[in-house]
Amino acid sequence: MEPQRPAPGQTRHEQVTAQDSSTFRLTYYLRGRPESKEFRQPRVVLGRNPDCDLTVTAQDVSRIHAAIECDRDGWVIADLNSRYGTFVNQRRVATQRLKHGDQIALGGGATVLQFEVVPASSPKEEWVSFGAGSENDKIRMTIGVEELERLMGGSLRPRKPEKKAASPGEEVEGRRGEPSSGPEAPEPSLHHAAISLVSLFQQIGEVLLTSDDLDDMLGKVLDVAMRYLPAHRGFICLCDEKAESISPKAARSKGLAEGESMTISQSIAREAIRSKQAILVENAPADRRFALASSVLTMAIRAAMCAPLYHAGRVEGLIYLDTRDADNPFALRDLELLAALGVLTAVGILQARLRGEVSREKAVFARLSRYSSPRVVEQIVASIDTPDGTMLAAQREVTVLFADLSGFTSLAESREPAEVVAVLNRAFGDLTRAIFQYDGTLDKFLGDGVLAVFGAPVPQADHAEKAVLAALLMQQFLGESRLTGPGGEPLRMRIGINSGPAVAGDIGSPMRKDYTVVGDVVNVASRLQSSVASPGQIVIGPATYELCKNAVECEPLEEIRLKGKQQSVRPYLVIRHRFDTIA
Repeated sequence: MEPQRPAPGQTRHEQVTAQDSSTFRLTYYLRGRPESKEFRQPRVVLGRNPDCDLTVTAQDVSRIHAAIECDRDGWVIADLNSRYGTFVNQRRVATQRLKHGDQIALGGGATVLQFEVVPASSPKEEWVSFGAGSENDKIRMTIGVEELERLMGGSLRPRKPEKKAASPGEEVEGRRGEPSSGPEAPEPSLHHAAISLVSLFQQIGEVLLTSDDLDDMLGKVLDVAMRYLPAHRGFICLCDEKAESISPKAARSKGLAEGESMTISQSIAREAIRSKQAILVENAPADRRFALASSVLTMAIRAAMCAPLYHAGRVEGLIYLDTRDADNPFALRDLELLAALGVLTAVGILQARLRGEVSREKAVFARLSRYSSPRVVEQIVASIDTPDGTMLAAQREVTVLFADLSGFTSLAESREPAEVVAVLNRAFGDLTRAIFQYDGTLDKFLGDGVLAVFGAPVPQADHAEKAVLAALLMQQFLGESRLTGPGGEPLRMRIGINSGPAVAGDIGSPMRKDYTVVGDVVNVASRLQSSVASPGQIVIGPATYELCKNAVECEPLEEIRLKGKQQSVRPYLVIRHRFDTIA
């Protein structure tokens, strides 16, 4: 199917709308230089906080300033209650659908971002196509990259290049291991002699170490290849393990007309991947598919090289170059360099993937550390398989704990706000420590209260007992803190605990989601804390009692009909843990 062409006088980007792509680019100025960053995730947060997807260190930008989110109609920007506002094309907005070329200003206008939609079918993909195999494919020489990878620790040159064995549909000039019966390859020209291997590999090393984005890295590798080798066109593509799917990722051309495609032999591309060999093809016009390609006719392509991106037994893709210069054709030296670049690029691809995985785990770890102890977070990170670290909502058997500082309203009225905050921070620090000690998850702080859950996101067979142990430790820590109420009396706390099924996971709006639990078990725990427990008491529901009655000494209370419930429940007052395991 032919790619859609822009109308006369219209650029490709001018005909792009936000519906055309799941990728967008933001361009902005950093220290006087333009910087661009592409985003592919469905939600991008902008702000001063280092955890934001795009960190903007300007005083008029809020820590969490705005978010750009994808829906089925395109991209929408929403201001996240920033102090100085978000502006699109100089108009302040709460939410605004974005279109290609919009100017986004954060805060007072010192930070301006240009929004650009990246086409779903980018030009590099339109440039590259694969033709079927042909009996006229002329493979002049090959280099085995497995051997090359072993030798790259020493000399760059492997042993004498092998000739490709003849196979149906392909013509090979000479047998494997024997000199070609064709004309001798020309001696390296002054251009080849001037190549500095040290400079070449230094530049490749810098690219592999400094590129944050895989596509950006591949584009820079191709730039280096085009600079050091006598090629007029080139591309890099990635493939799956069986080479069933070959996807172009970067393309470069010297003199290719806009919208014109690059056509290469699919059989040669697959052979390079399958056999793990770098291949040099001579006399491209003699190849039937090349002869039919308009680029070969108009640019007089004379030869092509193709090398697999190979490392540690795996082929990640291939790098392809061709030339139209009959006086300066590709030589063995060029094929060796291309094969070496293929090996190094494959290592870079692996490193880029590892960096991406590490970055993802760091982001997930930082987010989850707000909820759970480091030990639990490590288990969660190891089990999450969503690309952005989202914990999908699912039903779990959990125990929910509600704790509330009694008399805190009077305390807040009688003391200065700064003193009240100091008391809260100290109390919450102790309560969080107790929750984490028993592998609980801190759901949220509720004014002067705490909501915690045990048994999610990491399942726990003894979640009920751990919740009670954490509650006893919370009461102990509060007593030892010597925090006092408005009349100088010790600060006390009511705790309600209940067990049962609940939906646990990242829940909220597309703009903001937090890990929480939802269900009747949560409501009952809240009612036990607010309607049954007295200051200093821990009250548990009947389901929790049944799960931990052998480990916890309790006193039954009178049945009570909780607010919003049709049936009465019998709560239990926790006296102590039978085995005195409180740390």
